[in-house]
Amino acid sequence: MRKRLFIFPVLIIWSIGWSYAQKNSDLKITIPDGEIADSKYRNLQYIESRPNPDDMGILYVDIWNGLQMVTAKEPIAEQLKPIVNLMSPSEDAKTLAVQMRVLFFEQGTKETKGKNMGHLRMTLYKMDGDKYYFLNTLDTTLLDGSAGKIRTITGDAIVSFITDNLPYDVFEDEQALDMQQVMDIDMYERNSIPFYTELNIPDGIYNNYKSLKSLTPDNSSPITVTKADGDDLKEVKIPDPENSGKEKKVKAKDVYAVVVDGIPYIAYSGSFHKAYLKDSDWRFVISRKVAGSGFALGVSMGGGGRHGGGAVGFGIPIGGKKENIEMFIDQLNGAFFMGKKVTE
Repeated sequence: MRKRLFIFPVLIIWSIGWSYAQKNSDLKITIPDGEIADSKYRNLQYIESRPNPDDMGILYVDIWNGLQMVTAKEPIAEQLKPIVNLMSPSEDAKTLAVQMRVLFFEQGTKETKGKNMGHLRMTLYKMDGDKYYFLNTLDTTLLDGSAGKIRTITGDAIVSFITDNLPYDVFEDEQALDMQQVMDIDMYERNSIPFYTELNIPDGIYNNYKSLKSLTPDNSSPITVTKADGDDLKEVKIPDPENSGKEKKVKAKDVYAVVVDGIPYIAYSGSFHKAYLKDSDWRFVISRKVAGSGFALGVSMGGGGRHGGGAVGFGIPIGGKKENIEMFIDQLNGAFFMGKKVTE
């Protein structure tokens, strides 16, 4: 009798745990009640421009579920349709086009103090016939320690961005775009950024991407390269303002980039990597260890390509081999995205 009483609750607990572990990390967008008075829009059109919409990243859910792919059982376009019910349109109201460009989740890192990340980029357009007029762009990374909350917060940000813009019209001189131009919006953004359009890049220290983007160095002191490894700079120095005649090291962890002789070197993983412009993208190459003949345990997070939100991998490589990976720089916020392996 005691044996049966002992086994029974264990089986119940195991059954509950197994059932709970079947839940997916689903993204559900909640549309609030209410009304947007004098909305300039009466309809909604969803434009999907993510290269792989089904890949929304991986989050650690809990002890039962572990790491899970973020999913959307109901398509994002369908989840956003009820926003139309909030619109109280003016007489000349048009259609609002919502372009989803990045929607990607990542597990917390040391840099985010363990907080999970939700990467979001959307652009809104006013539609008039088959023409699109730019209204606004949202580009943000949201943080929260809970996998459930980061999905909820990101969903709320999507809805808020749309509803907050419903009362607003586009500028009168806004350029009309066709659908192909909308899908190529990255190119139009690059054409307005000096880092992409200017041939001469000023030498100096750039503390963040904002400075590099506008080509305004935070420090224009002469840079001395003291150690190099191929195209990478291992150590650079500038005059020390507190010690006349002496130099101090520029640490990669403290800056975004240095520019030497007009060439940008991007700070990444303790070194400065030579950047180059190819097919309208700024890129640089890093080296990383991969598994050799031994065993490698790891989980790949990301994989959404250049727009995926930061394809990151971690693992335990055995064998000591190295491979070169091409990294892309995001034109809006300067984030790095992992590309393909580079062969010599």
